[in-house]
Amino acid sequence: MLKNDQKEKRMNSIKINLVAVLILCGLIHAQDFTGNYQVNYIDVNYIVVLRDTVQQDANGDDFTLETDGQALYDIYAGWPMAGEDSWVDFALKSFEPGDTVGALANYFPTPEWLAAAGIALNVDLNTDGNFTINEPSTYPTTTLVNCVTIPSIPGVSENGTWTDGNFDGITNDTDHSYTIGWGIVESGVFAHFIAPDLVNWTYGTDYGFGTDNESWGRLISYYDDTWTNPLGVDIYWQAIDGPESGLGVVDPTDTLYTEETEGYLNNIYGIGTVPGDSITILLMAAYGAGLDPPVAINIPDNPYMFGGPGGAGTGTTDLRWGYVFDPTGDLLGGGDGVPFSGDEGLQFTGYYLTYNFLNTAYAIADGVEDAIYYYELTTLAEIVEVCATYVFTAWNIPEAIQNAVLATAVAGIVAELQPYVDAYMAAGMSELDAILATLAIAAPVVMGALTQAELTLGITVDDSGHDLDVATFYEFDCDGDGDIDEDDCMTSDTGGRMYFEINNTCLPTKWTQIIDSHWNNTEFTSVDHDAPIAESFELLGNYPNPFNPSTKIRFATEKHSNVKVNIYSVIGKKVSTVVSSELAAGTYNVTWNGTDRSGARAPSGMYFYEVSSDNRTLVGKMLLLK
Repeated sequence: MLKNDQKEKRMNSIKINLVAVLILCGLIHAQDFTGNYQVNYIDVNYIVVLRDTVQQDANGDDFTLETDGQALYDIYAGWPMAGEDSWVDFALKSFEPGDTVGALANYFPTPEWLAAAGIALNVDLNTDGNFTINEPSTYPTTTLVNCVTIPSIPGVSENGTWTDGNFDGITNDTDHSYTIGWGIVESGVFAHFIAPDLVNWTYGTDYGFGTDNESWGRLISYYDDTWTNPLGVDIYWQAIDGPESGLGVVDPTDTLYTEETEGYLNNIYGIGTVPGDSITILLMAAYGAGLDPPVAINIPDNPYMFGGPGGAGTGTTDLRWGYVFDPTGDLLGGGDGVPFSGDEGLQFTGYYLTYNFLNTAYAIADGVEDAIYYYELTTLAEIVEVCATYVFTAWNIPEAIQNAVLATAVAGIVAELQPYVDAYMAAGMSELDAILATLAIAAPVVMGALTQAELTLGITVDDSGHDLDVATFYEFDCDGDGDIDEDDCMTSDTGGRMYFEINNTCLPTKWTQIIDSHWNNTEFTSVDHDAPIAESFELLGNYPNPFNPSTKIRFATEKHSNVKVNIYSVIGKKVSTVVSSELAAGTYNVTWNGTDRSGARAPSGMYFYEVSSDNRTLVGKMLLLK
């Protein structure tokens, strides 16, 4: 028999050993996800926000990169084509720093989708803080080609390092998972980000958007019943351009790299298309025809509209070519959003941006510039008179007719524009600034005046019945010096709708990437890439059967679901859970190594395997031999 003090020592020893075992188990939970992993699904999202090209150096002084000097804040459409050969460039959309200019989503929900896209990521994760991206892995990203950002899936391989920040994780005994903050320290493929303390830190305060730790990651490892076999991991991170993440900044690999510019934001988002549709023009034509009185809309052969919202069961698409069509006044004229309500800036040219409208708008702009800087005029009536003269000249109106109608035209236009000037002045503008702001939006008023005087002037304002053709242009003596020279103009008497092409545009941007992915431990779960696309939830048997010491259970699921694979004895006792995680649609092989929930070898005999996908269950049987 033991003496009391010996009993106490023995009990303390047992307690200490038990605590040591529990601590060791905790470390196993936290650390032991070493294995080879294949990505099962991945969701890659980019949020692209316009940034200011003026940055601050270490002294707080303004600094602009040479590459940012070529960046734009506007998307232009060119006619008759985009680029250097365009005759007309129209600012279709303007941005300011802070505007979201892109949201790119690349979701690959199944192994089949990954394979079809050419994505294959295989990684060795090690508990010592190292990882290896194995060949022939590929990774979805983007690249910039001729000022257009396009998807790219380059081959990748490297050795990198990760950290858990030396923070404790979170154990979930229900699904046998362990969650840690997870950060990448060294990588030439992935972003760099910190591992947050998920136990003690608060999202939105200590880490996440708007905090000092905006770039962060998380890893959830899933285990079998014994907590010894890691079955898979979920990896999530968000990373924002900047020196901390290593994304979107000047580094030694850049062509124009200098030590002075290292770390400055330099990301570019290239746009070569804009959203639009091929249905809005048709829908508006049908709607207008039903009004009283009806509104007639000319329909082109290719009714593609920039900015069209889609409808009639169709969505938007990315357009390289299209028309500027504005039946609500949202684009030009400050309309109320109601079609054909009378406040649309393009109503006098059939609601299309046409040559006649742009010709008039450019003439007004030239008139304002000369009236202010050449003639040094300051009143609304004086400036409008110069603008009216320039408009008449642009329309090639004979001088005698100009002289006959000029005074009346100026008086009518001034009467319509004066309330706008008064409103701007009431808002705090000087009189001249108010006049300039008003004349910047005066084209619809002038187009209305021209429409009312069509018979007198001998013109037709609405040129929306056909497309503008370069063959209709000719030179004319717009400076009135009696001959045609380099100072004169080209015009078209027939005009027409302008079918624009979008210019490739480089926008200075700051990117946020958000990655969510699931990976299977290939030792226990593998995808059969040669199998046909799964169309139903079905059990495909196990092999070998009979088996010793392990077998692969084969099944297919046609949807992303919570999958469990449990092993039962013939008397219905659960022997082991070999899979308990979310899996993408696909055909899988899951390995049972013939052990029970404690890790001991299971006795020989008949066993049942139960595969469940959400609330659906299938059962098969197998024979373990010794």
